[in-house]
Amino acid sequence: MNWYFKFSSTRDDYLKSLGADDNMVQFINSFDESNAHFLVNEFRKNPSLTIDNLYDIIVEVKAKIVDPYLATEYRAVENLPEEMKKWALVTFRKVRKGLLIPY
Repeated sequence: MNWYFKFSSTRDDYLKSLGADDNMVQFINSFDESNAHFLVNEFRKNPSLTIDNLYDIIVEVKAKIVDPYLATEYRAVENLPEEMKKWALVTFRKVRKGLLIPY
C-alpha cells in the first residue's frame, strides 16, 4: 500500500489534490514505481515545481550516483551469461577493495 492512499484513492488523485495538472500527473506516471514515488515526494514538498524543475532534479540525482564498478570490470564480464554478470562484478569489486583475497 502506498502512503498517498492515506490521503487519496490513487496517486493521480493525490497529485491533483496538491495542484498538479494532467501533464504533471502524466509525467510522474511515466516513470517506474520507485522513481514515481520519489517525484511525488518532491512535488509534495514543493507543489509549485514544474515538469522542467522535476526533470532537473532527476538529472541532478542521477549525476550524484556513482557506478561502483570499473570499465575494465564490465569488459571482463561482457561475455558471461546474464545471471553471472552481477556476481562477477561484485566479486571483482570485493577483490579491488581488499574484502576478498584472490587465489
